[in-house]
Amino acid sequence: MLDLTLEELLEFEVVTASKTAEKISEIPASVVVITREEIQKKAYTSLSDILQNITGVYMIDDYFWLGSTNYGVRGFFSTGQFNDMVILVNGVSQLSDKYGDYPDVKINVPVEAIERIEVIKGPMSVIYGTGAFFGAINIITTDRENNKGFASAALGNYGSQKANAHITNNSEKLKFTFNAAYESTQGIDVPFSDITSKTGILEYVGLTPNASTGGQRDDKRKYFNSNIKYENFFWDFSYAETQKDIFDGQPSFNDGSQMTTKATNIAFGYEKEFSEKFTTLLKLGYYTHGHVTDYSVFRPNYYEIDAQNTESYDFEWNFFFNLSEKINIISGIYRRTVLNIHQISDFSYYGIVYGGGEAGLLKDENYSTNAFFAQIKYSPFEKLKLVGGIRFEHLDDYLMYYSRGLVSEDPADGLSPDDPENRKIINAGYLPENNGLVIIPRFALLYSLNKSNVVKFLYGTATKQPSFSENYRQLPANRPQLEAAIMNTYELNYIANFNSKLDVSASIFYNQLDKLIVATNIYNQESGEWDIYSSNSGKMETQGVELGLKYHFDYKLMADFGVIYQKSKNLKQGYENIDLEYSPNLLFNAGIIYNISNNISLSLTGIYVDEMETYWKTESTPENGYRIGEKSKAYTSIDSKLKVSNIFNKNIFLELTGKNIFDSEIRYPTTTSNAWIDKGSLGFGRRLLISVGVNF
Repeated sequence: MLDLTLEELLEFEVVTASKTAEKISEIPASVVVITREEIQKKAYTSLSDILQNITGVYMIDDYFWLGSTNYGVRGFFSTGQFNDMVILVNGVSQLSDKYGDYPDVKINVPVEAIERIEVIKGPMSVIYGTGAFFGAINIITTDRENNKGFASAALGNYGSQKANAHITNNSEKLKFTFNAAYESTQGIDVPFSDITSKTGILEYVGLTPNASTGGQRDDKRKYFNSNIKYENFFWDFSYAETQKDIFDGQPSFNDGSQMTTKATNIAFGYEKEFSEKFTTLLKLGYYTHGHVTDYSVFRPNYYEIDAQNTESYDFEWNFFFNLSEKINIISGIYRRTVLNIHQISDFSYYGIVYGGGEAGLLKDENYSTNAFFAQIKYSPFEKLKLVGGIRFEHLDDYLMYYSRGLVSEDPADGLSPDDPENRKIINAGYLPENNGLVIIPRFALLYSLNKSNVVKFLYGTATKQPSFSENYRQLPANRPQLEAAIMNTYELNYIANFNSKLDVSASIFYNQLDKLIVATNIYNQESGEWDIYSSNSGKMETQGVELGLKYHFDYKLMADFGVIYQKSKNLKQGYENIDLEYSPNLLFNAGIIYNISNNISLSLTGIYVDEMETYWKTESTPENGYRIGEKSKAYTSIDSKLKVSNIFNKNIFLELTGKNIFDSEIRYPTTTSNAWIDKGSLGFGRRLLISVGVNF
């Protein structure tokens, strides 16, 4: 928050930590708020840019088959889509039910529309339930000044195009915000030999040794959001659509394999302050998410269509009690019901007995997660605050089906598609451990040395239930059912201000993670068969020191700096002496904003990501394993932005943005999702973007 002094920061109110406005100095967690000024003046062109500039967060783009990029947090990374922090937009959950994750391809909020981002670090399961392992992120596009709007368009290399429009109006009773955006890029174009040494796999799918990724990394996104508040009622609607080229365990050919995803989120609610002592918030949400993948892989004349859909709703009712100056209580009930999960695949070639497949919830089946939570804040005296919270959360059991394989499509053979001799059909139930009940505690002690120094001692537990996808993949080989993963966190957080110019935020943290759900992906080229399953085999610890500095030289010059040194260790039996994969020891981020005049600003931002090992694959014993890819080298990426406002004394603005201006090689470590990319997947090189817009 470059534009706020620490005194203002401590008094600044955020809503994400407890679902109601709360001062940062009183929140039992480490808090980062990214304001509109930073977003406008720094070289942020996407949500991923912002996340990578949060101290302790790093990105890995492995060209994942569902299109989403993924992020590690404080030394922990789980392969697949991002599922380690809750992501909200205007307080509305962006959860995808089938995989229990928060994929960026279904969020698509343009950075130009963001008013601020609230990042709450640390276990937030008491407030948000399963999945809030490392905290919560709330992207807010409302709360702007009265009657403001803008429209802008941008062009750049890599075929980059962007268009955005925003309208907002605030009156005494009615407030509304509308956002619409479109963006696209052609992605990187490099020889396949730059990312894989497995030339045999190129020949296998019909590619020549000098084939490139050109035309196979396209990314097109659309987004619309409306947020309306009338007196105590509110409505939020969003629609996101993404068409993105992906790789799924093999290279693609021609125009590549394309994933199309569409997501709709609708929330309606009522918030009322009945008195200074009591406020309530009631909210109902409805969500749909579906994607279709049109594959162009494996070999010429092959096709595959994979379609997946989910539908769900949730209900929450929260209560806020300010009983006195010393006692504050928040509590709530929550229910999320999954109405439908369905996946169907149509293969023209996938091995004789592994033809078309279908999986999902049984017909007319649904399941719910129900929860009650309460948190009390008690101040025995002015400088000291004690916080205790607990959540009781129950996951229903549910029935799944799995159907795959087609021995014969010839009616003369007398085998129907539903004949057990012709298909592999499994119906089974998931029965959560402990009858589906988990109990999640937290405790914190907050001590204010004075107005400029706050110390927070934090402890919390977080859980992560196995997703539907992880559960049904256990069915084909009758593998053991999965349990919830668990994390215990201990943290000391300190915020201080020196000489009214230098602000310091420091944390020491220690995380214990157990029963982590580890996915295994094995592809057999001869049979064309994937064997994908999971186990509660992960156990690890992460510990580290995090430091953030912000210095106000004067009005014209502001700078921020963040660094984290972390050490993560694999505690799984037999792996204690093997370096943990996807866990950089050192991360660094920095930014400078120089206001040349009232209408012109120049910024520099940079990140440093340390080297990372890849997954250690075991054939027999851990000692006899091997890395699936090369160690990724450390990299530094520097961005710059020049912003000119009020051109010709009009409300016209111009932005010149340079990304990775020194054209550093950004190479992400190989993951099991695309193990054939053994040299590591490549990020963007130097990018230039020019944007023109008008404020009104």
